[in-house]
Amino acid sequence: AQATAEKDEARRKLIRTLNIPEDSTFTKTSPLSEELPKNLDYESDINYAFKNRADFKNIQRKRENAELALKNAKSDEMPTLKVAGTYGYQAQNLEGPSVNYTNSKNGVFSYSYPVMQGSVDLSYPIGDKGIKAGLRDAEIQRRQVNLEEEDLTKSVADDVRTRIDVLKASYKVLDNAKKTEDEARKYYAGVVRSFQQGRFNALTVKNALDTLVQDQLALVRAKVDYNINLH
Repeated sequence: AQATAEKDEARRKLIRTLNIPEDSTFTKTSPLSEELPKNLDYESDINYAFKNRADFKNIQRKRENAELALKNAKSDEMPTLKVAGTYGYQAQNLEGPSVNYTNSKNGVFSYSYPVMQGSVDLSYPIGDKGIKAGLRDAEIQRRQVNLEEEDLTKSVADDVRTRIDVLKASYKVLDNAKKTEDEARKYYAGVVRSFQQGRFNALTVKNALDTLVQDQLALVRAKVDYNINLH
């Protein structure tokens, strides 16, 4: 009775852990893996995380924006040279402005009197507090983003390493649980044979069976924990 109650409690815990309907049933063919992946590698898994994690992609975009803002701020600090020019025609006649566009000999459309103008504007932002403040803020922003990226890089790497270490540890627990359950099963079989031969009493058989059930429950828990860490 105690073994049955503990088995039911383990079943309820498994259902809560896996977040599945309460009326779910479990059989020997439940898809729980017992194999440790062969391609576990810290560096390759860390690189995969860098390429696919959303938070790392976001910090990369943030860094790109900070670098662009700094580039623009530095550009504002540089001197600027503007060159402009115009080329056109004017009228020269004694009849007045009313015929500037109709007089075919001396009007604008006679193209006889060209006009050319040019200008050069050179500016250098000496002592511009606004530009200096913008450059300072852009540099501070870039440094902050760089620190955030460094912290996130370390955090991602540590997270991957921790997950792999936990997976390996849970696999070791699973492996030990399988060995213990196998030993308990063999011991129980031996006790039953001895009981049939009259060498052990019923209490010894019951204790061996309770031990086997406990080890079987421990094996189920180990499988579930391992598969949770695996996925």
